[in-house]
Amino acid sequence: MISETPVQFLPAYNPLAEEAVVEAVTHEYEGVSVRVVSPERLIALALQTGGKHRLVRTDALFGEQAVDFKKLASILTAHNIKNDLTRQPNG
Repeated sequence: MISETPVQFLPAYNPLAEEAVVEAVTHEYEGVSVRVVSPERLIALALQTGGKHRLVRTDALFGEQAVDFKKLASILTAHNIKNDLTRQPNG
């Protein structure tokens, strides 16, 4: 948490993480420019890494209904990440 805002710092530790950083979009937050990774790449990173708490994060992102499932499927295929998206809402 930074000033009551949840943040996460991700090192670019593999090609997907590097792509996420390169493709991050710049937004303004309280007068400060910040780079934000897309929900599709955040989900792909979580699925790639695995672990229960990361899957909880993916469910939260799916709940926001801001996920482009075609884009997500393309990212998963490009990085050889196996997952059955049919179990997700709107999948």
